[in-house]
Amino acid sequence: MATKRNLRGQLTRTAPSGAVFLCLTAPFHRTRKEKAAREVAEFQAPLLADKATLASETTEELLALESQQHHGDEA
Repeated sequence: MATKRNLRGQLTRTAPSGAVFLCLTAPFHRTRKEKAAREVAEFQAPLLADKATLASETTEELLALESQQHHGDEA
């Protein structure tokens, strides 16, 4: 923190300027955002895996139904 003299001539502490404050807090905020992104990715990974599994199962079921219909038409 910087110091300056008040009207009585006493030294007082002042808050850092905006640019200095941003320089001091930027790493913290960047780390916080990265952590949040990791948590979201970890949360979504099982959901995406389940979605992919369901999609492949649905595709397989549709192909099986389609092949049954084609075989039924030939008979």
